[in-house]
Amino acid sequence: MDPALFDPSSKPDVETPTPQFVNEKLLKCMREEIAIANKDLNYILDSISSKEDPDLCEEDRWWSRAFHQRL
Repeated sequence: MDPALFDPSSKPDVETPTPQFVNEKLLKCMREEIAIANKDLNYILDSISSKEDPDLCEEDRWWSRAFHQRL
């Protein structure tokens, strides 16, 4: 066994990411997830905007009518 593995003064081969780096990566991932959710939401709203889409099931038609009555 290599004693350097247990020596706290030895520097690891891989640098530990800084909190700022981690935050930037998380922020990037969150922005990507929000963009995907936004696309999904726009798709749903577009499908709702066509009031009587024959492809909608009865529950979706009910929600569509309720949505348009509130507009």
